[in-house]
Amino acid sequence: MKRNPIFLIVLFRNNKILFFAFVLFVLAFIVVNIKRGMTVSPLFQYGMYSGPLYLNDSVFAYKFVANGKPIDLSKLSCVERDKLITPIDYYQNSAVRNQNIFETVFPILKNISSNKDLILKKFVPPLSENSFAEWYLENTEKIVGHKINSLLIYSQFYGYHKGVYTIGSEKKLLHYAQ
Repeated sequence: MKRNPIFLIVLFRNNKILFFAFVLFVLAFIVVNIKRGMTVSPLFQYGMYSGPLYLNDSVFAYKFVANGKPIDLSKLSCVERDKLITPIDYYQNSAVRNQNIFETVFPILKNISSNKDLILKKFVPPLSENSFAEWYLENTEKIVGHKINSLLIYSQFYGYHKGVYTIGSEKKLLHYAQ
C-alpha cells in the first residue's frame, strides 16, 4: 500500500517560495499568539467556540399586542423582528442619546448661537409619543400584513428560578389606538 506524501513535502518539491511563505506564516502566527496572547486570524479563533454558555438569571423581552391579540414573533423573519424591536429600543433611549449627541456637537454649534436652549430645540427635536406611535403603527402594519386599530407594547423581565423562566415584571411602554 502506497502512502500519500505529506503536504509540506509536496509543497517543498513543487514550489519552494510558497513553501517558505507558508512556513513563515505559521511561525509568525504562533509567535504572535505566544507573545501577544491574542488570536490574529478569525480562522483560528478557538476561544470563540471553547467557552461554556451560562444562563442569565434574568431576561428582558418585548410583548406586542395588536388588536387585542399577541403578535407571534416566532412566525416573523429575523429582519421583520428587528424592524419591530429596534425602533422601540431607539425610542426608549432617544432622550439620553439625543443629549449625548448634543453634548458632543454643542462646542461646534455654539459658534452659531450662544443660546443653548435654542440650539437644543432646533438641532435635537423632541420625539413625541404620539408621533412615534403613529409612525410605528404604520410600520407594524406593513410587517404583520393587516390593519391594526390598537397596539400595546410591553417590556417584560423574566427571572430564572429552578430551571424555569417566569415573568417577574411587566411594564406598558406604548398604547396607541386609532
